[in-house]
Amino acid sequence: MERGLTHHDKFFRYVMEAPPHAASELRAVLPKKLVARVDWEDLSPEPDTYVNSELKARHSDLVYRTTLDGRDAYIYILIEHQTKTDPLMPFRMLEYIVRIWGRYLKRHPKSQTLPPVIPVVVHADQQGIRWNGPVDLHDLIDADPDTRAEIGEYLPQLRFILDDVSAMDVDALRARHLTPQAFALLTMLIGTKNNPKVRIHLKQVIGDLVEAPYGTITPADIEAMADYIYYAAGLDPKELANMFEPLGQDAREIAMSTAQRLKAEGEVSGRAILLINLLTFKFGTLPAAVSYLVHHADVADLDRWALRVLTAENLDAVFTP
Repeated sequence: MERGLTHHDKFFRYVMEAPPHAASELRAVLPKKLVARVDWEDLSPEPDTYVNSELKARHSDLVYRTTLDGRDAYIYILIEHQTKTDPLMPFRMLEYIVRIWGRYLKRHPKSQTLPPVIPVVVHADQQGIRWNGPVDLHDLIDADPDTRAEIGEYLPQLRFILDDVSAMDVDALRARHLTPQAFALLTMLIGTKNNPKVRIHLKQVIGDLVEAPYGTITPADIEAMADYIYYAAGLDPKELANMFEPLGQDAREIAMSTAQRLKAEGEVSGRAILLINLLTFKFGTLPAAVSYLVHHADVADLDRWALRVLTAENLDAVFTP
C-alpha cells in the first residue's frame, strides 16, 4: 500500500479520480437543476487534498474543477468511512473550502472574486449506522433560537449535500446508474468490513459487475478491487480469487496474484517492524536513516540483519556488508 494512504483512501482515489466515475456519483446526488448547469465534460480532479492530517484515517477527499454556467467552479467531495459521525463536519467543510479559495487566489492573484465550491459529504459507515450529525453550520452555533435568528445573517453560512449511502442497500445503489467502478466502490465501502455476511455481499456485488459491457472492467480495476477487499475483508488469496471467478479466469488470476503480492508485502512489513523493535530494545532510539533502510529492505536482508542483532555490539555491526 502507498505510504500515507489507508486502503479506503487508496480505493476511493483510484475510482473517483476518473471523471466518468465521479460524474456518475455526483449526478446522482446533486440537485437536478444544478446537474443540468454543470459542465460534466469539463470535470477534472485537482491534485490537492485538504483533510487535516489527524483525520485522514476517517476522511478522504477530492476536489474537481469544472464550469458552472460558463464560469469556474469546484465540487468538493469528502467521504466519511468511520462508524462515528463527525459532529463538526459543517465546520470542517467550511475550513476546507476556505483552503480551496486560498489556493485559488494564489493561482489567480489578480482575481477579485471567488468561484463557487459545492460541498458534498458521502457517509459510508460500514456497520449501516446512518448519519446523525448536523449538515448546516448554523446548527453548530451555541446560541438560543431567538439569538440565532437575530444574528444569523452575520454568521458564516454553509450547508453541505449529504449522500448517506449507509442508509441504502445494493438495490438502491444499483438504481443510480453509476459506472460499474463507482457502484463497486460504494457497495464495497459499506459492506466489506466487520460484516459477518461479507462473502454473500461481495458475491452479490461482483455478480452485478458481470452485467457490465465487455471491456468496461479493466485489469487495473480488478487489481484495485482485490487490493481493497484483501485489506478490508481479510480473505485469504484463494478465497479472494474465487470471488472474482464470475468475471472470468483472467480476473481470477489477477485477484490471486494481487492477494499473493499483498500477503508477501505484509510479511516483509512484519519482519521490518520486528527488526526495528529488536534494534530499539538493544541500541535505543534509532537514526532515521536506519529506520528508512529497514523499512525498504527485502526479506533476505531483514533476516540476515535480525540474526546479527543477537551478537552485534553496535548498529554498524548489524548493517556492515
